[in-house]
Amino acid sequence: MTDRKFLASVFGAFLLIALGLFDSGCSSSSSPQQTGSNNVTPKTGSTYTYSKYQTDSNGTKIPGTDLVISASVIDDGKTVRGQNNVYTVVDDGDTAYFTYTSSNDVNVFVENNGLTGIEQAVGDEVLHRWIVLPITTHTSATVLDTNTTISVSGFQVPTHLVATVSYVGDETVKIGTTDSLVTSICKLTITATTNTILISPPATLTYERNISFSPKIGYIAKEVSKTAIPPIPAAGTAGSKSGDFRVLTSYTVK
Repeated sequence: MTDRKFLASVFGAFLLIALGLFDSGCSSSSSPQQTGSNNVTPKTGSTYTYSKYQTDSNGTKIPGTDLVISASVIDDGKTVRGQNNVYTVVDDGDTAYFTYTSSNDVNVFVENNGLTGIEQAVGDEVLHRWIVLPITTHTSATVLDTNTTISVSGFQVPTHLVATVSYVGDETVKIGTTDSLVTSICKLTITATTNTILISPPATLTYERNISFSPKIGYIAKEVSKTAIPPIPAAGTAGSKSGDFRVLTSYTVK
């Protein structure tokens, strides 16, 4: 493979790798409004179980992709990276820290433990920071807007990264047949645009993840994500669209 095709194909892959670190998602509806007074801080030993599957370009479930994944709170009440009363969640192998802001929004920091190479570079650039999910204030913010260079196998890939987060709405998520949770939906949007003559014209990848957070359980009740990769002639690719869906099926909050 030529250097040009290598860089183009690498760019098409790196965002998918990094964004898998931040599970999320969902769609909005007209459900009861959330209030910050009911925010729960889960204690060590709290657990969450999800049903997850992949979706195609139309958002339709891909047969044979069903998974059961779990998340658990392994620590709580600690000071982490300058934030107090933090609880730590291990979710499908990834580790993240959560706490509430003084405005009763959710503050989350995704830790990329054990990752190397491109996963480490992109994951740190986008997610290795406190990100506020505005479940109470219902605001919007730019998390990141920067030109950076991603190092991949000795190749430097200049890239412009933009990440934003916004409140979408509230919805009630059904858990099994007897339970339901009122959630606030926040959308994380990331665009990554190549900034190198080796990929011309520039290609922009777009990733969206809707996070339905339930203050009652102190964690995510539902997630829907989608990724759009444009055609990249230098790599001989026609572009693609894909996504993931997961919903909570059971939980124990301590």
